[in-house]
Amino acid sequence: MEKKKHILIGMIEVGYGHRGPALVLQNALIDRYGPQVLVDVLDMVHAVGALDDDRRIKGAWDFSIPHPVVVRLSYRAMETLYPAVSVVLRCAMP
Repeated sequence: MEKKKHILIGMIEVGYGHRGPALVLQNALIDRYGPQVLVDVLDMVHAVGALDDDRRIKGAWDFSIPHPVVVRLSYRAMETLYPAVSVVLRCAMP
């Protein structure tokens, strides 16, 4: 008997935008490969015991829902700064 392949789908439990696609992927893998696979969806930050980080991430999500302008500005800043920051990081990394 062949051993089942264990597939772990890591996600962060904030809203349904991460969990929903992870569950769809889990179901698709089970539908496609059936008894050949064991597929788990796991909230990685919580699972590794980073409870303070988990609380902060989820708190940021809770804040962002009623403050979409702040979120849009944050995304814009990241998109604007990323090219320069990525060059610096590449130069700094061995």
